[in-house]
Amino acid sequence: MSEWKKYKLGEIFDFTTGKLDSNQAIEKGKYPFFTCSPTTLSIDSYAFDTEAVLLAGNNANAIYPIKYYSGKFNAYQRTYVITPKKDKEIDLKWFYFKLHEIINNLSKQSSGTATKFLTKKILSHYEINIPDINIQKKITNILWNLDNKIQLNIETNQTLEAIAQAIFKHWFIDFAPVHAKAEALAEGKTVEQAELAAMASISGKTGQQIIELAQTNPQAYQQLQQTAAAFPSEFEKSELGLVPKGWEISTFKDYATFVKGKKPKNIYLKQEGELLPHILVSSLNGEYKEFANPENMTLVSSHETIMLMDGSGSGKISIGHDGIIGSTLAKLKLNDKKYWAFIYLFLSSKTDDIQNNTTGAAIPHTDKNRVYGYPISMPNDKLLNLINKLLDGIFSKIQVHTNENQTLAKTRDTLLPKLLSGEIEL
Repeated sequence: MSEWKKYKLGEIFDFTTGKLDSNQAIEKGKYPFFTCSPTTLSIDSYAFDTEAVLLAGNNANAIYPIKYYSGKFNAYQRTYVITPKKDKEIDLKWFYFKLHEIINNLSKQSSGTATKFLTKKILSHYEINIPDINIQKKITNILWNLDNKIQLNIETNQTLEAIAQAIFKHWFIDFAPVHAKAEALAEGKTVEQAELAAMASISGKTGQQIIELAQTNPQAYQQLQQTAAAFPSEFEKSELGLVPKGWEISTFKDYATFVKGKKPKNIYLKQEGELLPHILVSSLNGEYKEFANPENMTLVSSHETIMLMDGSGSGKISIGHDGIIGSTLAKLKLNDKKYWAFIYLFLSSKTDDIQNNTTGAAIPHTDKNRVYGYPISMPNDKLLNLINKLLDGIFSKIQVHTNENQTLAKTRDTLLPKLLSGEIEL
């Protein structure tokens, strides 16, 4: 510890804030927009072009999200943009982790009643021990590599989910396999040729490649053939227009209803005893930061769909993990479990519509009645079983990455205080 020196944060950092209201965020903006929300928003203008640590300055529960960013961005008027003073050697990634370590102590000093505030005075007077810049970089390298692996798993999961959603669109929105069969028959081709056309549509392979697949991988060929056979070969008129023949026309509420979460009485930063993960928008990827008592709470388990009901990003959905949900989220209660994959992917396809049609002026709310009224062309049980099996395989992989992330996060969180205190010497 001889190379470590004690400083007040105000001696080594500049604390500035953004100038914007949080409602100035836009969808798919050019630049990140940091507010007091755990979710990073976006905007088309930037006020900062630097490396910084971003810290929320207010929160009802005194829980303040922390982020690191380097580049062009904008910030809410109560979000601190923290940069080192020019004469101090500070690795900002090191401080990003240090801030995570001390944030609980800082939050205890928050002022305010209904809303808690981290004032500049509180931050500036807080003292920390800082090692030599070379030690900072060594600590950063260890912790950042763990964070990078966590982020890679998150991105891989996002890719897997995008694949599932692309398949759903191809099968159940564009009806591509049905079109392939119907067009082949309309051209005078045989039933076998129409089925081959559907197999090509489903797999993205040419007819010749599918014929070769029968020789090189009979099992894969048989699965593809069974999938193609489950699709009808013609359309029929309905109130939705032309839909695959035999599919049931109904509305979303015929299959699922929302069960709103409840606000936990107490939040804990570590899992102890009977506490369960408190699932937030920021933890839908499976990395939990908060825990709460499950008594009288809304429990969520694997394969249950969760939707954000209130606040910015209303309409965002995810497959749940074991835990509890708070009052801004709701889970879907299905009339029959066989619909779980279809309903989840159907809602995914409606995210933009949900977010563009929220209710409420100051705070957006998901319009449940609009969602309940969505018309659905529900496929036959064979196709439901196929999409369930397909999505189950994809989400099993996602769950592996999610579980790995929890292990990596625990490793990081165990190492973090020991590295940052000098208990582990580098």
